Amino acid sequence: MRVYILSFLFICLNINGVSQELDTTSNKIGIFRVAASIPIPIVNLQYEIPLKKTVTLLIKSGLNFTLASSAALNRDKIRSQVSWISSIESRYYYSLNRRIRNGKSIKNYSAGYIGVEPYFRSNSIASINEPKQINNGSYGTFINLGFQN
Repeated sequence: MRVYILSFLFICLNINGVSQELDTTSNKIGIFRVAASIPIPIVNLQYEIPLKKTVTLLIKSGLNFTLASSAALNRDKIRSQVSWISSIESRYYYSLNRRIRNGKSIKNYSAGYIGVEPYFRSNSIASINEPKQINNGSYGTFINLGFQN
């Protein structure tokens, strides 16, 4: 299973890398993406809206998958569940201006960023090997530091 996920991500990254053109102007309109992430398995839709030249608002909504295995608790079964997760992240691209000065591409906000992301995760909407759906909804805030390419 892990090999399939890594292969899928490798193919997606290569397709995106081949199709990327050199562009030193930022987008004036929003950017729509479909994204998958690991190690926390999430598949979501994203829409990034530019607020200023180096500040954007990223709206995310999708499904969060949880897999757990415990011989004592689940009688040698693998427990899995699906929850809905939504968030709104505010991003500041701290290296965007430097990339423009160096003549590098900034298409789709290819730059380093720091972000604040409040999120909400619903209770379990589907579960396998569980007699009932679990009330485990949560909310919180992430501080993200990353590079988008």
